[in-house]
Amino acid sequence: MMKAPVGGAKHQLLRPSSSTLLLCALALPMQAHAAGTVAGSTISNTASASFDNGAGTQTIDSNTVNLRVDELLDVTVASNNPSDVATTPGGTNQVLTFTVTNTGNGQEAFGLSTIANVGGDNYDPTITGIYIDNGDGIFDPATDTLYTAGSNDPVLNPDQSARIFVVATTPGTVADNDRGIVTLVAAAKTGTGAPGTTFAGQGQGGGDAVVGSTGADGQDNGAYKVSAATVTLVKSAVVADPFGGSEPVPGATITYKPVDLGAVFTRTGGTPLGQRSQARIDYRAQELVRQAKKLKMAFNLKPAHWPTNPAPSSYAIIAAQQAGGGDVGVLTHSLMRACWAEEKDIADDAVVKACLEQAGFDPALTESGLLVGAETYAANLEEAVARGVFGAPFYITGDDQRFFGQDRIDDLESHLQEAGR
Repeated sequence: MMKAPVGGAKHQLLRPSSSTLLLCALALPMQAHAAGTVAGSTISNTASASFDNGAGTQTIDSNTVNLRVDELLDVTVASNNPSDVATTPGGTNQVLTFTVTNTGNGQEAFGLSTIANVGGDNYDPTITGIYIDNGDGIFDPATDTLYTAGSNDPVLNPDQSARIFVVATTPGTVADNDRGIVTLVAAAKTGTGAPGTTFAGQGQGGGDAVVGSTGADGQDNGAYKVSAATVTLVKSAVVADPFGGSEPVPGATITYKPVDLGAVFTRTGGTPLGQRSQARIDYRAQELVRQAKKLKMAFNLKPAHWPTNPAPSSYAIIAAQQAGGGDVGVLTHSLMRACWAEEKDIADDAVVKACLEQAGFDPALTESGLLVGAETYAANLEEAVARGVFGAPFYITGDDQRFFGQDRIDDLESHLQEAGR
């Protein structure tokens, strides 16, 4: 404690309290940047000083000073794809997934854009749309919102995120293992620039908006990887009657689940055809010819339209199976025969429609079944990986016995016969 004479009297002055020191800070401007505090919030400060006037301790309060918190503009973009997304030559509706997060302190709208020619890859994907997720985390063009720049820019509160789907088409001229990189960019609509750039009066609540460390625009890359293999889980089996007849085992049914085999290889450690040793490639060629001869099936080892985009035919099988009214086994064989024996492109709607009609289904399923086909096709991949599928044809029985390859169909039949006894 210090003592100082005042007018002959001695007054005791208490050491300044921490609130007294705050008086120095009140000389700051009337706005402040407060990370973690919502933009536009008011922070009120009142300083007080206490001293001993000889008659006791006296406290004096200063005037109250209000500070308005400026808006900090920051955003991050992160790819949600754990690895390159598998695609095929001519593949459509190929999806990359990203998360955009508002890391600023105010509600902000963000403009979205893509860059498909960033370099460092083998081809440029053709972007066909950007979609804002409806909240379920699954791409669905029927329920997710198609993004239109300047019309429905996502508006995010501080720390809020939005899942964004970038949809692209893969050129038909790409080769096996080619990569195509796509960048998603999110930029604050208020403005972007070097950190510290200020937009006067444009922040939430009427304060300034100040660019943060991200420059108020974030970006991240996602990539597609081409796998020319297009075989799907569509091979049917004739299940023998346990009593020696040719009728199916009573109660035994086959559920067809088309899946992107190239993606299965990527997810399960398989080797795409183009990357296999020459010995394995040569053996495969001989085996295919032998099996075709054994089964008395017409077969072309090098069809004119392979590889091709498997999605249209796969969607048709899925839609037909759900719609009913025809024979899915006949449809499956028709599509395989069209590709491997009749030199037809099963990515062509006219070819798929003809196969549907031949199997007793409505050819219009190529349009009406597009949505359900796309949804189920993606779900089939996840199920296949989860259940241990690593190639095709692949069969899983109700008691979780697994059979891989056309040379295991006899074993599958035997298992079903034993199970039916």
